Amino acid sequence: MDNLTSLIARVEGLHDTLATAHPSLTRGQVWCRTCGYTEQVSASFAMKHGWPKHCGATMTIDSPEEQLALRADHLNDTLPIAKEPNDVQP
Repeated sequence: MDNLTSLIARVEGLHDTLATAHPSLTRGQVWCRTCGYTEQVSASFAMKHGWPKHCGATMTIDSPEEQLALRADHLNDTLPIAKEPNDVQP
């Protein structure tokens, strides 16, 4: 029974532990990707009960600047690699 009690205690603290695992979570702020509305949240509470929604969608932990950087990274990952002019395939 002690093992079960110990396990339950560890699981109950999991959200609190995860909420401190990344700076985007510890700042406690989320943004609407559609309109830019922002809201203060407890990451631990949101992990337990669901992230806030706005404009019909789940809000993001990525700031507007981080969202732009992520889009740019994604765009760079999906662009075809330019071939050298002399690399023409027969």
